[in-house]
Amino acid sequence: MKKRQIIFVMLLCCMMFITPMEVLGQDSSKEKPDVTISSAEELRAFATKVNNGNTYDGKLIKLTKDIHFNPEEEDNFTPIGIGKYAKKQYQKYLKMDFGTWYDEWIKENEGFSGTFDGGGHIISGLNQSDMFGGLFGYVALGSVENVTIKNATFQNIVGGSIAFINEGFIRNCHNRSKLIGDWVSGIALWNDMIITDCSNIGVISPTGNTHRGGIVAVNDGMIVNCYNAGNIIISDNDNYGYGGIAGYNGDDEEDSESFGWMMNCYNIGRILGRDGNNYAGIVGCAYNGIIQSCYYAKESAVSAFELVGDHINLMGNQRLTKREMATKSFVTLLNEGAEEFEIIKWELNHKTNYPTLMKLREVTFKNMKNGVIHTDNSYAYQGQKVTLIVVPKKNYKLKTMSIKTTSGKTIQYKKVKGEYRFTMPKSKVVVTASFKKK
Repeated sequence: MKKRQIIFVMLLCCMMFITPMEVLGQDSSKEKPDVTISSAEELRAFATKVNNGNTYDGKLIKLTKDIHFNPEEEDNFTPIGIGKYAKKQYQKYLKMDFGTWYDEWIKENEGFSGTFDGGGHIISGLNQSDMFGGLFGYVALGSVENVTIKNATFQNIVGGSIAFINEGFIRNCHNRSKLIGDWVSGIALWNDMIITDCSNIGVISPTGNTHRGGIVAVNDGMIVNCYNAGNIIISDNDNYGYGGIAGYNGDDEEDSESFGWMMNCYNIGRILGRDGNNYAGIVGCAYNGIIQSCYYAKESAVSAFELVGDHINLMGNQRLTKREMATKSFVTLLNEGAEEFEIIKWELNHKTNYPTLMKLREVTFKNMKNGVIHTDNSYAYQGQKVTLIVVPKKNYKLKTMSIKTTSGKTIQYKKVKGEYRFTMPKSKVVVTASFKKK
């Protein structure tokens, strides 16, 4: 237990230093997004601007509705952050004129560097069957959060449902679609920074010879608090890595800077491989880094790891039966440290019969004049404690404040040491406040 908490502290301290500030909380004075998107046409237009060189660095982009694409329209969306350079490199990749390391695909000014807040909405009907697939191409020190990809068609593609390459922060993103392609994975193809609180239940059916995983294909960053319930079907006899969470973690070179961290994840999806495949319940090829407190179903694969390098630290990883995973005790195990380190809590889903991440609800603000309110959680799950810090304008003080659900129910709050605290209900809440002169 103590060792688990120490590693948790290490992981989360790193996350605090490199996570974009927009993800950590919300300020009522900055509630209005720089860009709002409410239709497939607007999402396409936004993607075009990014792909033409606008990185949206420091900007907040927010979905205000579920987005529906026509699933019968082939190639109906080009991922956000796929510019001319990436397309050119893809053609080289097809000819095998260069390697498959991610830094050969990207240019800094062709990625997305803002904050994309999906608002808990669903994007459905994506149909991508050529070149790159997924919502984003290159996430370059930006953040993508609170969005689900559902009923999409991904065929003959390179990518993940959320991103091709992640050098930023992906949080609370989920895939509910099947992925078929040469180089595919559930959330992102290549992770070089942070992925947390994400899930995949879509079937992954690779068609080429490269690494694949339920969450990512290659992990050189951090993956925390994620799960995979989608089957991975391997059709080729090759020696690449396939895993329930990642296909490949770190690099098998003594002087390599590649270092993958993974913690508090689990896989219940089956890995259907062949002789000669390096497939496993958690990571196919675990070479360099730390893999701590991750779990896989006995029915999903024979082992947690197929190839293990000399520079990997493996601690507390367990093989469980599906029956053991469908218990409150397993949920309790996953929830250790959730409140302290601000990761999403788990709950037992009786429909699926395995733990899933609790749904986040939004905290919004309105009618703020002569003062602002800061919160540590702009999204929170039911039962989570939310803190509000009231900052009046000079010579003003708080007059009234109310917190209500969308149905109009008043939520009680308490003042503790100058802060206001309440418990998140099951639905979204709206905070209103008025200020008066002293």
